[in-house]
Amino acid sequence: MVLPVRVFGEDPTNFADTYAFLDSGSEVRFCTNALVRRLQLNGEPAMKEIVNIKGSNSHSGTLVSLSLRGLMKKDIAEVANVFGVERLPGITESIPTDQDVDHYKHLEGLHFPEIPSAGVEILIGAGVLQAHEITDTRSEGSQNRAWLTLGRT
Repeated sequence: MVLPVRVFGEDPTNFADTYAFLDSGSEVRFCTNALVRRLQLNGEPAMKEIVNIKGSNSHSGTLVSLSLRGLMKKDIAEVANVFGVERLPGITESIPTDQDVDHYKHLEGLHFPEIPSAGVEILIGAGVLQAHEITDTRSEGSQNRAWLTLGRT
């Protein structure tokens, strides 16, 4: 559920290529403060209660709006109320690579662009339906893989 994406602010000529984690188990939207700075996004100061398995904490940050699309896609998803945080949880090991595809015959022919030195900088919950739309599936035995709107040409 980690995909390479191109992210834009208001100025479509100012963009960043990074990875997004599509979290179908949540409704939240986060991005890193570093991404907010790179895209020169202006937002509103906000407080957010962040709840996880360890408990809950109140955080101050900025709410921004951004647009994104898969690196190999044309359709753009508009994402509002994205909360800027210092960092996202360590989900870098979930970034797919072409070497991962080599292990699964039914994924033959797929290519995952690699973004040098980029980690996961965006988390998009299920509330952004356009980002979670399944457009194709491939299966081998009982294993099913779904490809999402942002992820595949």
